[in-house]
Amino acid sequence: MTSQSPDYGWCHIESRFEGPGRTQNGNQFVLSVILQPGAEKLCSGIHVVVCYKEDDPELRELAVKDDVGNVEFFKRQREWALTAPAGTARARQIFVDRNEALRAEQEAAHRASDTLLEHGLPTLDLPLCTVAYEIQDSSDDTWQCAKLVLLPSWPIVDGPVRKIAYQFVQLTHDPVVLYLSSNHTLRGSLKPNNKSGLVCAYPASTGISAATVHILPGSNQHRRIFTQPPPELLSAIFGCAVESKYGSWRPTLISFALVCRDWVVALEHLFHDFGTFTSGKTAPDMIAVSKCVQAKPQLGNAIWSLSPSHFGRELLYHDEQKYLERAIAFKDILHSAKHVRQLEIVDTHSSLREDGVIGLSNAGLKDWLFEAGGSLRSLNIEKCSIAKAGDDEEYALDAAMGHLTALSNLRVEGDIISELAVLRKIASTERYRRDMITLDNCPGVNPHGLVQALKSTGWSTISARRVFEGNEPLMEEGKAVAKGRGINLW
Repeated sequence: MTSQSPDYGWCHIESRFEGPGRTQNGNQFVLSVILQPGAEKLCSGIHVVVCYKEDDPELRELAVKDDVGNVEFFKRQREWALTAPAGTARARQIFVDRNEALRAEQEAAHRASDTLLEHGLPTLDLPLCTVAYEIQDSSDDTWQCAKLVLLPSWPIVDGPVRKIAYQFVQLTHDPVVLYLSSNHTLRGSLKPNNKSGLVCAYPASTGISAATVHILPGSNQHRRIFTQPPPELLSAIFGCAVESKYGSWRPTLISFALVCRDWVVALEHLFHDFGTFTSGKTAPDMIAVSKCVQAKPQLGNAIWSLSPSHFGRELLYHDEQKYLERAIAFKDILHSAKHVRQLEIVDTHSSLREDGVIGLSNAGLKDWLFEAGGSLRSLNIEKCSIAKAGDDEEYALDAAMGHLTALSNLRVEGDIISELAVLRKIASTERYRRDMITLDNCPGVNPHGLVQALKSTGWSTISARRVFEGNEPLMEEGKAVAKGRGINLW
């Protein structure tokens, strides 16, 4: 969060994180304020305020206090140092002394603040830099909890009356670090006799919430605080939201794109992951995605992972027109994905099998594999029937296998492959890489040809389900060939 104070010429940037300390009930938090170089020329010191709305019924008894001195904690530390083995006693004592010195320093700062607040501030040449946080109730029928919100300015003239629960004043430019606790949990605690009937006998400890505000020198012209990072760095930052896979990663990317014009490239990362669907997430509209990638081909180039199941499993099998629209949309998305790494093609609609897999023909798949298959790492084709122009037409996977050098995991089911895809696999030169192929009920695979392919294949693991069915001697011969080359065959 960034905001400007035109009256005093400074602006601030806030960051939130979770500290390494642990809290059982979630009522502890840390606030820190740091003046960046140049900001000290604009103010006489720092003023921190924690307030709440006076008319909020959930916060009427709110109290916030310093949490810098825990007598029992320091007592245990002292005993820990005194009982240390001879070799570590000195190091432990130094650690304890440092903690106690920090505690004494903080207590002195708080006594000075209390004195200033009680007797009034002296005449100051420059105003104080005031940072104000509001504790807002965010409880519901089940949970009691609150949140910290950084206010854009202080005092607040309009709106509900705010009551100060805590404040700290410092007439120096040193960083301020406040260890605070309130009688209202920030993490959330179950309400007694809640409507959901939930009970938590042993709440887990969590990290202590912390917020840091950096004060930077600004101007009435709202000058830029920093120049734009290079595109490679921006891309890495945006990519972190995709890799984390938490529930709201797409809204997060959209918020990135709204920051400024240079950050609009974040929208391309929205298209990185259309992989296997995970329950609990809102499925994107396949037809809408298809229109986007056709209008802007660079969005198709951004796709890394693609699966029809990502767009929802609730296919309306009784509505063939709707299914065909989705099938064509998926085909268009696939043809635009020139750098896809993980691909899954699944057709479970038996009545459409004669028309080919979701709008793809064998010739179309072969062209796409030669054009874009070089980046493929994982390919899964299940329950599909890919239409061929004639019986003598070569399977697309057979024809393109020598080109799929990055492919390390292939799973196919149905009449879409032969033993030539095993024979033509080029062994990887990467150390520790083990390439695996799974053949499940593939009538195009000749078992005798597969045994011959084992003598030169680059696959490390081969699962041949129902390929050797009814021919145990040939299966044993194949296992012997595979064992001699260090291949797992099953």
